[in-house]
Amino acid sequence: MEQEIKLQNWEFFCKEIAKGNEIIKANKLILDNIEINESAYDPFFQLILDSMAAKLVLIVNYLFDKQPDSLRLSNVITDLDDINQINTLKNDNNDIIEFRHKKVGHVDKLGTNNKSYHRLTQHTLSRISSLFEDVSTMLRKEGVKSFNGVVWASDWPNVTTSTQILIEHLEEGSVARSNLSTQELMKIREQIKTKSPNNATI
Repeated sequence: MEQEIKLQNWEFFCKEIAKGNEIIKANKLILDNIEINESAYDPFFQLILDSMAAKLVLIVNYLFDKQPDSLRLSNVITDLDDINQINTLKNDNNDIIEFRHKKVGHVDKLGTNNKSYHRLTQHTLSRISSLFEDVSTMLRKEGVKSFNGVVWASDWPNVTTSTQILIEHLEEGSVARSNLSTQELMKIREQIKTKSPNNATI
C-alpha cells in the first residue's frame, strides 16, 4: 500500500510538471505574438496570462510545500544527491514561492499590489522552465529506481498547439470554430502555416 501511494504521488508530480511545461510554452507564444496593450482582445489575454501565472507558481509551491501534512517533492525522491539539490532549488526560487504566498495564495496585509492582472516575464518563465527540467530529471531517475523503469508521458500535449492555432486564426482574421476536433484543428494549422508566428502581432 505504501508503495502504491508513493507511485500515485510520483505520478501527480509528473502530471503537474508536464502541465506546467505546456503552460510555459503557451504563455511564451502569447507574449511573443500578441501586443497585449494594443490588442482588441487585451482583457481576455490579460486574464489568460494571469491564470497561467497563478497555476505556474502553484506548481512551484507544490514542489517545496512546507506544511507538515502536505505533499512535497522530497516525499517521492529517494536519491540523497537529488534531495540536497531540492533544497538548493528551493532557495534559488524562493522569490517565486513568496510571490505565490503574497499574491496568489494569500494577500500581504502590509501592502497589496493593486494590479488587476499578474504576468510572468520571459525571464521568470525561463527560470521556471529550468526548474521543471531539473525536477523532470529527478522524477525520471526515481521512476527507474523505484517503479521498475516506468516513464510518465505528458497528458497535456495539445495546449501549445491550440494556442498556436488561435494566434494564427487571429492573425489571418478567421474565426476559430469550437466544434472542430483537435485533429481537425491540427490539419488546419498545417494548411495556414504561411507566416512565421514570431512575426504575428494583433
